[in-house]
Amino acid sequence: GKVISSADFDFYIDEDIIHVVESKLTKNHGDYFLRQILKFEEMITQLDKVQFD
Repeated sequence: GKVISSADFDFYIDEDIIHVVESKLTKNHGDYFLRQILKFEEMITQLDKVQFD
């Protein structure tokens, strides 16, 4: 089998010090929400152009 880590962090020991580092990259939620806002604004603009009888 293959050893696979499922932990969200890595660590190593250097002499008598334990170093802990997050291994997962943080997601940039701000960029995601800005893209969604721009998409919805475009949709609203397109819907405003629609004329109903």
